[in-house]
Amino acid sequence: MKPTIANYLGLGDTHLGCKEHERQALLKIKQDLIDDYGYLSSWVTDQDCCKWSGVRCSKQTGHVIMLNLNASTPLRPLQGKLNTSFIELKYLIFLDVSFNDFNHSQIPEFIGSLSNLRHLDLCDANYGRNIPFQLGNLSNLQYLSLGRNHFSNPKNIEWLPQLSSLQYLNMSSVNLSKVNNWLHVVNKLPYLTSLFLIPCLIPDAFSRINSLAHLYLDSNEFEGEIPKAFGGMCNLKTLSLLGNYFSKQLHDFIHNLNGCANHSLEVLFLDQDQIMGSLPDLTTFPSLRELSLFQNHLSGTIPVSLGKMSNLMSLSLYDNPLECVIEAHFLELTKLKHLILSSTLLVFNFSSDWVPPFQLKMIGLGSCQLGPQFPKWLQTQKNFSWLDISNSKISDTLSNSNWIFSSPFWFMNLSYNKISGHVPNLSWEFSFFPIIDLSSNKLEGEIPRFLFQAVQLDLSKNMFSNQVQSLCAVTKGNLNFLDLSNNQLLGDLPDCWFNFEGLKILNSANNHFHGKTPSSVGSLLGIETLDLSNNGFNGELPPSLKNCTKLKFINLQDNNLSREIPMWFRSNHPNLIVLFLRSNHFFGCIPSYICYLTQLQIVDLVVNQILGRREHKYQSIVGLVKSIDLSSNKLLGTIPREILKLDGLISLNLSRNLLTGRIPLEIGNRFCYEIPSSISNINFLNLLDLSNNNLSSKILVGPQLNTFNATAYEGNPNLCGFPLPKKCFGEEITLNSTVNGGHASMQDKEDGFITLGFYVCAALGFYLNYVWKRCA
Repeated sequence: MKPTIANYLGLGDTHLGCKEHERQALLKIKQDLIDDYGYLSSWVTDQDCCKWSGVRCSKQTGHVIMLNLNASTPLRPLQGKLNTSFIELKYLIFLDVSFNDFNHSQIPEFIGSLSNLRHLDLCDANYGRNIPFQLGNLSNLQYLSLGRNHFSNPKNIEWLPQLSSLQYLNMSSVNLSKVNNWLHVVNKLPYLTSLFLIPCLIPDAFSRINSLAHLYLDSNEFEGEIPKAFGGMCNLKTLSLLGNYFSKQLHDFIHNLNGCANHSLEVLFLDQDQIMGSLPDLTTFPSLRELSLFQNHLSGTIPVSLGKMSNLMSLSLYDNPLECVIEAHFLELTKLKHLILSSTLLVFNFSSDWVPPFQLKMIGLGSCQLGPQFPKWLQTQKNFSWLDISNSKISDTLSNSNWIFSSPFWFMNLSYNKISGHVPNLSWEFSFFPIIDLSSNKLEGEIPRFLFQAVQLDLSKNMFSNQVQSLCAVTKGNLNFLDLSNNQLLGDLPDCWFNFEGLKILNSANNHFHGKTPSSVGSLLGIETLDLSNNGFNGELPPSLKNCTKLKFINLQDNNLSREIPMWFRSNHPNLIVLFLRSNHFFGCIPSYICYLTQLQIVDLVVNQILGRREHKYQSIVGLVKSIDLSSNKLLGTIPREILKLDGLISLNLSRNLLTGRIPLEIGNRFCYEIPSSISNINFLNLLDLSNNNLSSKILVGPQLNTFNATAYEGNPNLCGFPLPKKCFGEEITLNSTVNGGHASMQDKEDGFITLGFYVCAALGFYLNYVWKRCA
């Protein structure tokens, strides 16, 4: 189906050494690539280039014939550009630069001069602009993948028929809606057997391409039913139509494939197609090896006849409301390797002595009913690398499940069960970076070192205890997500974060960590979320944290941190959205630079010792703030005039401070006679707390404000008016004497503390008064 390098030329270790001019060309190629992750670290001048990573040479001639620069993971791409020195690699047969990031640049035209190329993979490399017609010069090409890039819609593909040897063509995400003769062009490729397209056209046209064996028409906008002509494609082995809008009964869909195609078909992918109905008898497709119908609307039961499909190797019915008891459904599936039935309503009820005739590599049974014990039949599976039994009502102990850790894996999800016991302390060294989720169980004891070799690790909501020093035994970690929250971990937070430079999310909240925040946290240059809340950290924030310029979310609340809020937040954290520092011992004033954090939306500094007095005005450029909580501090002074700067504010709490005074008269003048239309920009304010200050004047209700009760204002002895029981001097009994048709009275103008503008804006001004201030 997919040609490999072995199809093109037998390769072996060469003892001839690479050609000097080709070595120099490769070094120039390296210079134009940004290699943050060291893929090309073996490319050094004093070594044989035929032994460099990703480079293969001809056994007979020593010429470079293969160059594989495929990023090992899409999260860690090469960047930059391809150097014209590629022209020196005249004998190149295989070139793969997929899953890199070339920043929407155009595919270099010089690739069309590599006339010996047989395999060219540019898939998912973030190329853009136009597809160069020079690719048509690659007449020896057998494999071409241009899928999942960002090309402009081509108007013609007349260069394509020149690739007369082409067997495999991937142009997924290339919109061919402007190419009127695409079928005629593709039909000129006599050896084409595998085709990936998003043509936005009627699908029955493909049935006229007689050579097709593998047809991929994913993520189109096809509707209705699959054309009956597909059933007559006698060479068809693979049909993939996932991500369309068929919205038909599966029975009718399958009926239209009857013909010679039902005897040849081996792979059928109909995922995310909005298909309805029950699962029909599929024994009329005797050659079927892979069947995938995940995320549709299939209901009812799984027919027992499914167990008679002896060639079936992969079955995926994930996320369908199927409901039945599984007993005799898999008895004859001797070749089954992948079983993905997660997010269904299936109940497994195999006899305790049943031994399956298969060994699974992928097991997906999340949200099925397997428990309360680990099923005996599942414990016979020793070769899996992918396991999801999350939320499956298991309340067993890990001591009864050594099979789970019987071999290395690349994905494991046991979350949302009641599994207890200790994770075994294994000495594995993974050759890959697994994803591990053991959250929401009752696991206890120490965290073993091998878990920290994961790329994503979630151990939250367990009973892990003791220190986490095993983290420091991992010398080159690949974690980008680590959640240790809601456990019983204690001691110092390990100070070896320089070993995890790729970490983006770190959450160790709700544990018993104490001591100083380790300075090596500043080595996490890519971190975006840092949550150390509800621990016992003390002292100041480490200055090294200013290196973490990509931080968006900081939560350090409920610790014992002290000192002043550091000055380096302004210039070093321009992307900050959420800042939680409540319930610490920060003192001094709120730095004025907070108003320059243009992405900031939530500020919470409750229960600290922050004080300050307004001496200077600061022009706000904070337009996104939605929640501010400065309660239980020592803020004092008068209300400022900069009160309508925060258009998106939803929640404001300034209670339990030392605020005094009234709204400035100018503010009352602005809102005395008419509520301005700009107020509509902040009409989502649903929490206001000005209690326990020393504010004075009259309160007025308004369209948004009548939802606030007396608790929002209590503890201010000089406030009066509804909703407080204390009436103001000369106040009329009815609200109509104060508010009439959206207009306030002259008495309101004089009192100043009375308009919708005050409720929403003056309250915000309190915040601006003390955020954009200098210490007295």
